[in-house]
Amino acid sequence: MKRGGTLIIEGFSKRHIENQRINSKAGGPDNIDMLYDVETLRADFPGFDFVEAIDTDTVLNEGNHHVGAAAVVRILATKL
Repeated sequence: MKRGGTLIIEGFSKRHIENQRINSKAGGPDNIDMLYDVETLRADFPGFDFVEAIDTDTVLNEGNHHVGAAAVVRILATKL
């Protein structure tokens, strides 16, 4: 990525596994190795200025297999 480029990521947090245990329609990967955490993403993208890097909760309504509470990681970063 070029200097000044923008990185945007939104993916399910490792915490989302708990939502799936409670709600079979929570969706997302059920393999914890396919889920994200902020610390790992920061380490995976050295040389970026992280404007926002949060692990937060939201509610999804994206079809029959993807409804309810979700834990997501949101990243907004700029390449230095």
